[in-house]
Amino acid sequence: GRNGEPATASLLFLPGDLRIHHFFIDGGFPSAEVVTQVFEGVRALVSGGIVGGEDLLAVLSEQLKVPGGRMAVASSLKILEEGAYLYRQGAAFLKFLALPQEVLEGEGDPFVRALIDRLVERFGGILAYGVRIELYDFAGEWGFPLDRVIRTLTRLSREGLLHYAPLPAAQEGGWVLLRETLPLDIDFTPVVRRAALERKKLRQMSRYPTTNRCRRAFILAYFGEMLPPCGRCDVCRGSVDAPRRQPPPSPQEGRSPDLVAEETRTTIRKVLSCVARLNRRFGKRRIAQVLHGSRSESVLRYGLDELPTYGILSDFSIGYIESVIERLEGAGLLRAVGKVYPVLELTVEGREVMLERREAAIGIPEPPARGERRRPAADSPPFSRSGDAALYARLSALRRSLAQTRGIPPFRIFPDRTLREMAERRPSDRAALREIHGVGEWKLAEYGEIFLAEIRREVTEVESQGATTSSAE
Repeated sequence: GRNGEPATASLLFLPGDLRIHHFFIDGGFPSAEVVTQVFEGVRALVSGGIVGGEDLLAVLSEQLKVPGGRMAVASSLKILEEGAYLYRQGAAFLKFLALPQEVLEGEGDPFVRALIDRLVERFGGILAYGVRIELYDFAGEWGFPLDRVIRTLTRLSREGLLHYAPLPAAQEGGWVLLRETLPLDIDFTPVVRRAALERKKLRQMSRYPTTNRCRRAFILAYFGEMLPPCGRCDVCRGSVDAPRRQPPPSPQEGRSPDLVAEETRTTIRKVLSCVARLNRRFGKRRIAQVLHGSRSESVLRYGLDELPTYGILSDFSIGYIESVIERLEGAGLLRAVGKVYPVLELTVEGREVMLERREAAIGIPEPPARGERRRPAADSPPFSRSGDAALYARLSALRRSLAQTRGIPPFRIFPDRTLREMAERRPSDRAALREIHGVGEWKLAEYGEIFLAEIRREVTEVESQGATTSSAE
């Protein structure tokens, strides 16, 4: 700390905070769709007249609800100005960074040669020091199309042959529409690449709170420096030489660490599986509701109770499941797509973990104590009939066999809660089976007859044993 004494730094992070950064990226690097939308708004306002600079920005920001808001509108206007679709009245600054003959070297366009010649004729050698120029008047004086003048100067500026930029005093000038055609003849590649780079950097830093690397080494690697672990951060103090893997949650109620670690891996795969099945349709809250087995109106309206992953985390609260989702998002296994209504999708790493092709080297929040869970399987009340436990065991064995045959986790077939209800209610037909929690139309069609047959066999065997006993008596 500042006083030279040992100090502790607390890291506060919420995945939701990333939305602010995404907002600024959207504002600084608008997509082609946003720029086109802004241009259409400009065309409706400016065509046939001149609109003041600040007035145009204010009106468009109010009318167009685009990602990035007012900042995205301002950035779009700049892109349209550089593309010679718009011209903002007022002086600009122009400076040659090379001799005129060097600027024209290899230039085959007669228009460019004529433009450079007229500039040299007007300003002479002071172009090397920079001049103020009103392009609207200059183009009119020499009969040059203003949009071609702007496009040419912008291109030469990007090539490093000269420097061209509107002066700050021109920011309040009115806008003139130079071209009205669509689609826009603008190369958006630089903007797209820059936006992608900024999002990549943001994703890298968003993994910092959940990283299993030395925190100092993580930051330095971000800036291209590779150094060994510091030995002082919280990650290093856990075990500097240990594999870079988050330690499993502490054992609860006598459970072994191996069992807890396996439960953690299973929970992660369940969440990833649900996200994959929802296929970029819903956000964190709805996914948590599906995993929990919520009977909310929105879940039922979309038929989400028929998904194989419906209710497979019914032991946990929706809030806890959301915290797991946030941890997976921060670790780069999930990512949010869309800014207004973000939905979740798997990343490449997340798909690999879901398919058990790699380990998820992260930890998840420690689950609540079993007494606080919604319906803990381990603490479920005993079966009311002695035969129910035997049927439950048979159904569990059937589920395990099917899972092994199909190469999927058992919970993907039916969760424990569903098997328990089957054992207690002993449905005799598809309609009765459909009434059981966790049995949707898809699972009914896929597994219904298999489990009904097993239930019938159990019932038949019990009845047969009862008849044999009666005969013996």
